[in-house]
This record gives sequence, structure tokens and C-alpha cells, in this order.
Amino acid sequence: MSVNVADIEALAKEWARRLRQCQYAGELVIAEEELADVARKVRRDLFSARQSCRTRTCMLVLAINCMYYRHDEQGFWVHFCALMDVPNTLQHQSWLGGILESQLLDFHFLAKPGYGPFRYVTPVREQCGITRTEIPRFAELLSWMTDWHGWDGIRAMDHAQLAAISSGHLQNGHLARFLSSAQGYAFVRDVARNVSQFQRHILTREDLNTLTGYRTGFFAEFLEALSHTPLPSSKSVTRPPLPRLMFLPEFR
Repeated sequence: MSVNVADIEALAKEWARRLRQCQYAGELVIAEEELADVARKVRRDLFSARQSCRTRTCMLVLAINCMYYRHDEQGFWVHFCALMDVPNTLQHQSWLGGILESQLLDFHFLAKPGYGPFRYVTPVREQCGITRTEIPRFAELLSWMTDWHGWDGIRAMDHAQLAAISSGHLQNGHLARFLSSAQGYAFVRDVARNVSQFQRHILTREDLNTLTGYRTGFFAEFLEALSHTPLPSSKSVTRPPLPRLMFLPEFR
């Protein structure tokens, strides 16, 4: 997505409209090379007397895209504070985090204010989903799981079983914690369902790219990473019987 940052108000208005329609805020994409331009415009208005709700909306979209492109084992704040050109201190984290939380509440991506040391980072992470650097490891995990269970077998797993497999395979780290959460569990099952539909020719690649609930371009990157994972062994795969229901795209 190419964004025109000349008019922050117009940009924010369009993003606010789309945020009210999408399932996850992470569906709104800023190209990586445009992050600095958007951040510069947001900073100018954020630190002025005329700071508006629309400026804060742009900051939310910026934060989620920062999470996607730059989040690593150093965390989120070191990168987002650098993008916003403020010191990475608890005071600035609390100030910026409070703005992000208020926007998530306003757009109903968050039911109530959080608490604890990850109060502000966790909901941003949940809206982002899998980050760019995590897609290859996520593909490796699902390749291993399908080798044993098949895509439909993954869909049949309960939360505890999936969390145990994710934690055991990935050990520690942000990806393991995300996949062990309720949001991560739902995400894995959604991906497994849609890939299963793709392999059975219920969905095309074009259909995958237009599904709501995913970052634009996610399936292109995921399927590419999946194609580079080791080939499965000859183990027999146990799959549950296919449901006798017609697939309706609007009820995914």
C-alpha cells in the first residue's frame, strides 16, 4: 500500500473508516519504506497544540506496522520510540501506550484497559499477529504439525494441545507466547482451515489474498516460506472426517 502523507487528516479519516470495518487493525498496511514519512507527519501533529483523535488513529496504524516489520527479541518499544523520535523510557512508553490503548478501545479491538508490564504491547501484538521475521518459523511449525496431523487435524486440536505443541517446538520467545494465547490459537486454526480449503481448490490464491482477518500479503509470504520447509516424511497422517457443510466465504 502506498500512502499519501501530505494530509494527515485525510489519511486518518480513511484509516478510521477501514478500522471500523476490518476484523484486525493489522489489515491496514504501510509499506516499510514509508514508515518514516508517516511517523514524521504523526510526530509533528502529536507534539502540537492541535493534536487530534485522527492523528492518534494514524499512530495506531503506524505502531502495528512497526510491530510487524521491526519487532524482535529486543521487543517493541526500542523500535517504536526510535520511530517516534523519543527516548525509550518508561515515561514515554506509558504516554505512547496510553494513546494506543485508547484507540484500540475506541475502535473496539480491545474490550477493556489492560494491566501489568505488557499492558500496551500485548494488544498491539494481537492486532499485528505474526510478524515478518516470524513467518518462516511459523511455517516450519505448521509444516511439522501437518506432517503428523494434517491441516484438518490442526483445526480439531483444543487450545491446550496446540499451546503445548507450540511451546515445545518453539521453546521460548514472543512467537511461542503469541501462539499459546487465545488469539494465537484462533489464528492458527484460521490459517489451517484456509490452507486446507486452498489445497482442496475451494479457495484460489486470489481468494486467500482477499480474506479478512489477515494482513494483506500474509498468505503469499506464508506459502512461500512453507515451500522452503523440509519435505514431510512418509508417516501416515490421521485426519478427522471432513465436515458435511458447504463453505460460505462470508462465514469464515
